[in-house]
Amino acid sequence: MKKGLCFGILIVLIGVVFLLNAVGAIHFQFDTWWPLILIVIGLPVLIVGPGRFFALILVYLGGWFLCEKNGWLPTNMAGLFWPILIILFGIAVIYSVIRRKNKKEDKREKFECAGSFCEVDMKNTSEAFKEGKASAVFGAVKLDLSSAHAESSEVKLTLEAVFGALEVVVPKDWEVHVSGALVLGAIQNKSSFQPAEKKVTANANCSGFMGAITIRN
Repeated sequence: MKKGLCFGILIVLIGVVFLLNAVGAIHFQFDTWWPLILIVIGLPVLIVGPGRFFALILVYLGGWFLCEKNGWLPTNMAGLFWPILIILFGIAVIYSVIRRKNKKEDKREKFECAGSFCEVDMKNTSEAFKEGKASAVFGAVKLDLSSAHAESSEVKLTLEAVFGALEVVVPKDWEVHVSGALVLGAIQNKSSFQPAEKKVTANANCSGFMGAITIRN
């Protein structure tokens, strides 16, 4: 089953629950059942991937909080929350080191690439590059645009790093303008613009939390 279809079915089911609650057919208290949202977000990814470990942590958090809010959690298990969460994070880190994706090449003028609990090495060789989006969530992403050519004088980059590292390699005839910010993170623009016959301005909009974004030639 496709992730989008699975996610859509779960959203419909949640909508049905809210509808039945609105008409008085069932009694649903949001303050005790909100962890279901985490489970709904994580389950489709857990079933079809990629990013299964990130989804597993979401499902774990949702399941734990759901049991806690409804009094289903035995009292002798209260102290196990953090040890289990740390173990899951550790497994995810080990898995991300062992599982490496092969280098991929893309020729689209607009594309997206993402890495969650894994490493992604993407190269774009478009002859009419316009826009690229890249995100690293608990993973590492390298986006190589050094062989890409822009058809217009301006291109757009949307970069996001959440507990991850994102590296972008741009051509020397691209002048990079960075905007945005990372919360408890760092953005480094190490690119060196060398004037050419055609000047290209690359507008990089950066965001994230506790991550690192590096732009270089």
